[in-house]
Amino acid sequence: GRQQAAAHEAASMIRLVAGPGSGKSFSIEERGVHLLQSGMEPARILAISFTRNAAKDLHKRISTSCIQAGLLDIGELSVGTLHSIALRVLRLANLLTMYPVEPRVLDEWEMRVWIDAEFARFANVTPGRATDVREYHEAWWSTGQQNPANYIPASPPVSPQEQQQFVAFHNMQTGFYACLLVGEILRTCMQHAGANAIDPRALLGVDQLIVDEYQDLNPVDLNFVDHLINQGVSAFVAGDDDQSVYSFRHASPQGIQTFDQRFPAAAD
Repeated sequence: GRQQAAAHEAASMIRLVAGPGSGKSFSIEERGVHLLQSGMEPARILAISFTRNAAKDLHKRISTSCIQAGLLDIGELSVGTLHSIALRVLRLANLLTMYPVEPRVLDEWEMRVWIDAEFARFANVTPGRATDVREYHEAWWSTGQQNPANYIPASPPVSPQEQQQFVAFHNMQTGFYACLLVGEILRTCMQHAGANAIDPRALLGVDQLIVDEYQDLNPVDLNFVDHLINQGVSAFVAGDDDQSVYSFRHASPQGIQTFDQRFPAAAD
């Protein structure tokens, strides 16, 4: 059917736009099987999903499909989140020495009960205002844009002084504990890649990329994936621009909508 045709498409770049119940998951799993059956080494394939649980589920589904197809050895097939992949790049490039211990990304609960509370005391503001300032910083950090899509400005707006206070506070916290905000590892990775200080493709040893829920990538996420493609990695990106559910991370459906404009040779 059309799902299998999409999975077996020969083009080096493929955009699959598919809604719920249309067989998108089957196409993604079948893509992994097809690449392995075509002789691609498992270690040269990288699959990405949005959350850790989704990545674990994707690895399980691809593994099950491969076993059903008679492919028993896929131990080196890598499935992870963008954050985990970017962290691996920095580790392989020996750039984690900038942190005192192995860094970890804070979840929403940790940011509210620890970072916001600590910053409130540091800056002598209310916890609610501390959250406003941190969310302003994250919106900029995750997109590279001031007041990006899906960001609701604080009232009153975050001042340059408050932003400077937060940067000073966060640098201090990172220096002590290596606890990072969402998107920070990716942005750091892209800063090094943009300066040609590292080569993510060579470090990862990847030739084929599969991206699930592509519509939930924000601008910095998209830059990372685009960078790998521009370095010669073949990509199969799948998603539905009507189903973006992570607007709080400033995900932009324009990423999947304009994929064929950024990569005119892509099959659709």
